[in-house]
Amino acid sequence: MDDLIDEDYLQSLGGREDEEIGLVLEDFLSGLPDSAHSLRQRLEAGERERVREEAHALKGSARMCGFAAIGNKAAELEEMAAGGQALPEGEQWSEDVVKLGEATQRALR
Repeated sequence: MDDLIDEDYLQSLGGREDEEIGLVLEDFLSGLPDSAHSLRQRLEAGERERVREEAHALKGSARMCGFAAIGNKAAELEEMAAGGQALPEGEQWSEDVVKLGEATQRALR
């Protein structure tokens, strides 16, 4: 598994102890289940372009927070959608991302 958090990047933002950074990180993680659910719906509907767009947005947001594993998981999905590869099953992909979010939350503590 990828490292959950890019500690060097997070430190360059001011570190976990920075109150504003902490709020941004918590906001991202609290919204992750909704993002995963939306991508699940797009995957199940076979909406390849919407999958690519939403995966791209999730990738960027995760990486801006220093959440490497979530960003990499979203990047893989974006590449699959853009490259015409078979897309993963929506429910499993969504569950995997939510679990990464939970693990990331624990790692932040």
